[in-house]
Amino acid sequence: MPQARRSRRAFLWLSLVLLAAGCGDTVTAPNLGPYGSITITAPSDTTTIGSTLTFSAVVTDTSGNPVSVPVLTWQSSNTTVATIDGQGRLTPRTEGTTVVHASGGSVISNAFTVVVIQDIGWVDQSPASLTLNNLNGVHFYDRVRGWAVGDVGTILATDDAGLTWSRQTSNSAGFTLNAVFFPTATHGFVVGAAGRVLETTNGGATWSVRTGIPNAGLSQRDIFFVDANHGWIVGNAGLILRTKDAGATWNRDTSQTILDLYSVWAATAPGPDTTVWAVGAQGEIVGSDDGGETWTNVPSPSSLAFHAVVRRSRDDAFAVGAANLAAQTINIGSGPDWQLAPAPIPFTEFYGLAWAVPSQLMAVGETTGGTPAILRSMDNGATWSPQTLPSSALQSNRGLRDVWFVDGNYGWAVGKQGTIVHTATGGT
Repeated sequence: MPQARRSRRAFLWLSLVLLAAGCGDTVTAPNLGPYGSITITAPSDTTTIGSTLTFSAVVTDTSGNPVSVPVLTWQSSNTTVATIDGQGRLTPRTEGTTVVHASGGSVISNAFTVVVIQDIGWVDQSPASLTLNNLNGVHFYDRVRGWAVGDVGTILATDDAGLTWSRQTSNSAGFTLNAVFFPTATHGFVVGAAGRVLETTNGGATWSVRTGIPNAGLSQRDIFFVDANHGWIVGNAGLILRTKDAGATWNRDTSQTILDLYSVWAATAPGPDTTVWAVGAQGEIVGSDDGGETWTNVPSPSSLAFHAVVRRSRDDAFAVGAANLAAQTINIGSGPDWQLAPAPIPFTEFYGLAWAVPSQLMAVGETTGGTPAILRSMDNGATWSPQTLPSSALQSNRGLRDVWFVDGNYGWAVGKQGTIVHTATGGT
């Protein structure tokens, strides 16, 4: 603080002291320092939007004695996430992380990291979507940037973890869009009905319709990239497309099936050892151990449709589907084999699955009447617990169709009639 400014502030406080003395009251003048230390604390390191978090500070002078009226300046490292006033009251703005400091008397306090979330558990972001169109796919690149796609060419985007969503121009109003994936923060793809493939290189500010892709006009159901260059698209009549150059070119693989494929997921490093599973109608399962160069039709434990599959390694995968269907892989020495997993409770029609961290699975779908349902397993699918959803989201005909988790805590699920729900606490 400049010396002239400090002198003016000291003069003002001295005037107040003299005035109070004349009135018979005692006023303790502020201590401008120098200080020996500043230690700040808060009741919690996590707070929610719509609330405030008040910090306190313990200040000592250079002799180690407490300072009763210190003069402090408070700072938030990320004012987009939260601001803080001169009394140490933090006001959250959007989800994210900020670091708080207090300074004064030529000393800076300890750093206190605060995580801001929308609320505890699952929250309903549907009103922010500003649409009643069915949403079929969701993908988040990180904790704040994400996209959701759906019927009549709907593409929604957010850069504040879903607090607000904006409509992006897809030029595809006549198409149902089924899945979205961003291998980088700005480069993304959307796939949909009748062979529709959209691409953006600027985060969705503009989308272009891709042509020349050998999909024969077949509806495409899912897309997944294992890194910025290597990706797969699956769809009806056994369609599998593969790229090794970030989507510049797509080749059609021989999938060994004519059944519709609904979901695809890859694991391990890109290259010849990349392992991929694709699942679909009538319990169809096809796999590849060489990044999609060759595919094998493997025995399935069910004739019911698999709607979603996730793969964490060569041997570890899980799939869910129609009529409470759940299946998992086991290592039989020569490679993974599929078997039925314990049936989740309650009975659910599953459409989406996430496996962002070891042990934790999240499955989404709908129960009787199309009511949205989210189940979590903390033991790789051995047992399941239904998640509590906000009452505003628990409406019939709003079943969930897809889910994406960027880590064990931050996830989003989308569904019918513009339904979007979000958690920053792993659903609990």
